[in-house]
Amino acid sequence: MSLVVQGVTRKSGGAYTCHATNALGAGASPPLHLDVKYAPVCATEQGSQHSVGKLENAEISCQVHANPENVSFRWTFNNTAEAIDVPRGRFGVSGTESRVNYTPMTELDYGTLLCWANNSIGTQESPCVFQIVAAGKPDPPHNCRVFDITISSLQAACLPGDNGGMEQNFLLQVFQIGSTSPVLEVSRPSPSFSVTNLRPATAYKVVVAAINKKGYSRAVELKAYTDRLPETQEETSA
Repeated sequence: MSLVVQGVTRKSGGAYTCHATNALGAGASPPLHLDVKYAPVCATEQGSQHSVGKLENAEISCQVHANPENVSFRWTFNNTAEAIDVPRGRFGVSGTESRVNYTPMTELDYGTLLCWANNSIGTQESPCVFQIVAAGKPDPPHNCRVFDITISSLQAACLPGDNGGMEQNFLLQVFQIGSTSPVLEVSRPSPSFSVTNLRPATAYKVVVAAINKKGYSRAVELKAYTDRLPETQEETSA
């Protein structure tokens, strides 16, 4: 009995065991280990984005799978003007991982870092890709509106602006006109809010801003006026 493995890839490696059964019972062969040698490939298929401010340091990690695992690395930086090899002294190697410390100094220092590894089988076909983008405060949300206003509630929604190169949240504050203390303050990952427990026939200022680790966007202000109580309820209250 023989086994033919066709279309071998790096995922074909592992232990293979032959099992057989007949009327008298079952048996298995000793495992046979298939060791597939291959050139390095990125440990993650998708590229990643790193948001970095000017003069800030970012440590970028490039990890690969390879067999044999004795690999060497090279890094290249590309922007709209040129492609530059990163000097060997700027990055370190530990096994199948390489780390580079990168500090943007000018606008031209934003672009794409590419990482390649190679072993005795060859050089990886596609580099690992890392986008270096400028980090900053988010842009304000836009197309904001209040709607579905009742005697005690309203809805508020906006479209998000640019996030400044990093994760952002949205802050909603509701003020009664003439007051400097918010009656409601809530933060959400999307600029869509449901506001309740408002007073009837009252004017409110609705303020929405975006927030990330760099700070706050310019605030967007809206006005809203809650509905009056129905006349029957007003007469009962009186």
